[in-house]
Amino acid sequence: MNHIKRSLLLMTIIGVTCLNLNGAIFNYNINLTTAAVVPTTGPDPALDGGTSGISGTASFTYDNSVPSLAYTINLFGTTFTTEADPSNETTDNVIHALHLHVGGVSDNGQHALNIFGLPREDDTDMTHTTTSLSGSWTDADENFGGDATKDSGDSFGISSVLGDLVSGNLYLQAHSPNFFSGSGLIRGQLTAVPEPSTYAFITGTVMMLFLMIKRKN
Repeated sequence: MNHIKRSLLLMTIIGVTCLNLNGAIFNYNINLTTAAVVPTTGPDPALDGGTSGISGTASFTYDNSVPSLAYTINLFGTTFTTEADPSNETTDNVIHALHLHVGGVSDNGQHALNIFGLPREDDTDMTHTTTSLSGSWTDADENFGGDATKDSGDSFGISSVLGDLVSGNLYLQAHSPNFFSGSGLIRGQLTAVPEPSTYAFITGTVMMLFLMIKRKN
């Protein structure tokens, strides 16, 4: 009986992974909060624990045929800087840098894509207003800063992080002048939004397991 359970569990994991990798379109969401920042440090203690009223949302659509990851990001309780040079921004809690990073919920990882502000904007498709931003991450956005070595603040092409995308090992973090070095102002982990076909596969597998156990009993 145990080998049947293990086989069905393995089949579910493999099936869901294949759906994620091979589906033409797959969707992801991120909720940005102050509480998700690792570590939550800075000169304003009101920001710790998510009590500041500053937050954001992000939605992503991965298209395997390009490949590309289209995104839309919205801010609440704060704005993107309007300074032509983001390094000139001095107002607390105003976003002057926004990046996707490689890492889990408790990690502080290297940059995956420099989206807005400092150190640079590597997505050439990015457009924004004071409270929203959209763009599309492709392999053309890879930028190693003029050399062949990927440093922690450089941008990957989307194909280099597909494994991290599928496993949810990417997070979005926004920085402000008072939350720039060592931590961010708001942060959120990428979470997959399963397609109906994924739900159907999982439901079918669970039903098959239930019937097999019932017959054995």
